[in-house]
Amino acid sequence: MAQMGNVLHFQFPDLLDAMIRKMKWVVTGIQGIVATECIPGFNGYYASWRLEVFMVPGTLLGAVLLYYLSRRATVGPAAALATARNEAFFIIFICYPSITNKLFALINCRELDESSRVLSSDYSTVCDDDDHKFYVAIAYVMIGMISVGVPVGLMISMAKTRASEAALFNTPEWNVVIQRMAALLDQDDVDSVRSTVIDVTQGKIYGNLISAYKPGWFLWESIDMGRKLAIIGVLSQVSQGSTFQICVGILTTFVFFAGHVAILPYRHWEDNLFKATTELHLFCMMVLVLALKTDMASEKTYSVGFYDYSVFILWVILVPATFFLCVWSKFRSVIEDDIAEHEMNPNRK
Repeated sequence: MAQMGNVLHFQFPDLLDAMIRKMKWVVTGIQGIVATECIPGFNGYYASWRLEVFMVPGTLLGAVLLYYLSRRATVGPAAALATARNEAFFIIFICYPSITNKLFALINCRELDESSRVLSSDYSTVCDDDDHKFYVAIAYVMIGMISVGVPVGLMISMAKTRASEAALFNTPEWNVVIQRMAALLDQDDVDSVRSTVIDVTQGKIYGNLISAYKPGWFLWESIDMGRKLAIIGVLSQVSQGSTFQICVGILTTFVFFAGHVAILPYRHWEDNLFKATTELHLFCMMVLVLALKTDMASEKTYSVGFYDYSVFILWVILVPATFFLCVWSKFRSVIEDDIAEHEMNPNRK
């Protein structure tokens, strides 16, 4: 949400704009965590761009590599590699939206007049000089490697791993084991039990990227990365500031919201609920932008302030309130499980 103003080239009403500015610190991305423009030596646009796209992710991944090398001799190469791989996937997941946003922002220029073009996100940066053309070439390569390459490559890798694991657990020996497991768990759907077993083994490779999802929905994280690419990156290149761009945004956000509601891919209902409400709020924001781009002078009943307060209240309900509800529900479930386990095993410490 904090990036939608730049993507749509739209100034939100006062209340929403103030809320977005104050909540930037919770945005999943480097810009929301570290004020890179305040670091000495990185106060220029290109210097800050290099820092956020290359240096910060590279430093984090380098730390993971060093941690792997330090643990390899003590816990063994296999265990150290499994831990390092999970941590690397987590860093990629965290950095992906910010990197994608910075890459597309660099190629998103706006014409001030017939002979002058500047970056939409930084009017002090001219788009037609040699320095900018050099960075644009780098940005296109990085878009192919990171913004497109990461979700596509991850999807292909997961699909291949899934196919090999499915072949492994479909032998006569494993069929007997899985059927016995299904009987012990009182499950009639043997294929569902087999899918769960495959998810457990696949989780050793991809960790949190698939552990949050229901059996069989291991590709959803790649699909969600594609959603971020579509909204943060591709949408910014569609006639920025136009009504057509907003209509494309409305359609895109609705498709992903409807897809999530139809599938509900997460294991826990709390995760499905919170994801659905955040997707719904993003869709509502798109509708708000479309409404406010019309001529409000003809509106006699509902002013800009009405829309501003309405969407702010909607944000409070759909995002922070739902978040705390879901966290509270999960916390209560953990407490109840601990109480039940203690009643069954009173001597357990």
